[in-house]
Amino acid sequence: MGKIVDIFYKIYALTNKNKFLQAMKQSFTVIFPVLAIGSVGLLLQSFPIIGLQNFINDFCDGIFNKVLTMVYMVTFGFSSLYVLIILTSKYFRILCDNKNLVIYACLNSILCYFHLLGPTVFFDGASITNYTNMNNIFVSLITSLVATHIFVYIINLMVI
Repeated sequence: MGKIVDIFYKIYALTNKNKFLQAMKQSFTVIFPVLAIGSVGLLLQSFPIIGLQNFINDFCDGIFNKVLTMVYMVTFGFSSLYVLIILTSKYFRILCDNKNLVIYACLNSILCYFHLLGPTVFFDGASITNYTNMNNIFVSLITSLVATHIFVYIINLMVI
């Protein structure tokens, strides 16, 4: 039993040295309550009991259903943006000593994210949540890593 614990401790020590994994751990700890609220909204909206479904749909002409839809859209509809901003700020604070520039790092990551998605984000008439929902989490993770790393590199070049 002690050997297994030692193996897990070594894995923990190796992953704790990685700055990006530290930032991911911190950012997902921050974003977990937001996703939990969205999950509760989705759970109540699609609960399998017919009586509860009728109550949600008929209460005050469906206002409760609209509120649950809004809660779901605010949490999961913009989840990749939440991950992008929080991960960028955590990763920037780990990499760089200058904490005053974190807002610029976040703006840089947001601009890079929308640039990677292409110009159709704003011109095709589609909803913005098509580009900021859970489908683009991987793109936001990679964008946050690369854009923040390049931003810190440029800051270090300007300081020296």
